[in-house]
Amino acid sequence: MKEVTLENINPGTVIVVCGKLAIVEEVKASRYKNPIAYKNNTEHRGYICGIADVQAILGDVDIAEWQGAVGQKPEPIVNRGSDMFLPEELKGVKIGDTIKMRHGRNGVVDVTFEGYKASRPKYPVSYSYNGKQWKGQLRGIVTEQAQTAVA
Repeated sequence: MKEVTLENINPGTVIVVCGKLAIVEEVKASRYKNPIAYKNNTEHRGYICGIADVQAILGDVDIAEWQGAVGQKPEPIVNRGSDMFLPEELKGVKIGDTIKMRHGRNGVVDVTFEGYKASRPKYPVSYSYNGKQWKGQLRGIVTEQAQTAVA
């Protein structure tokens, strides 16, 4: 374990701050009170601290690899399971299928089904039309049987 001094802390150094692991992203000596900028949560923009707040120095990591991994967001998980919780109008419909919906002044149009969200009671149906995302009501679905999109 290294001695806790500002000379031993560089971008990429793994430190312990307030009992939590953190990775130093920047060291600015011009910020004399809190010269160390660090992250211990990839979703947060970061924190700053002074040298007295650092409890231990554990080692180093590649800062470019760390910042590249922090910037990546995982793809959302889409539930493609059973239709047990879908309403009768959407039984058998899968994400990406083409269905007929009433869409404003355009009347009945073919749209791409994007999903169903029961926590949105007024507009639970998500669909895309003309390259835009829309939300619709169940009563807007015209056909009960969907046509499967060609892959």
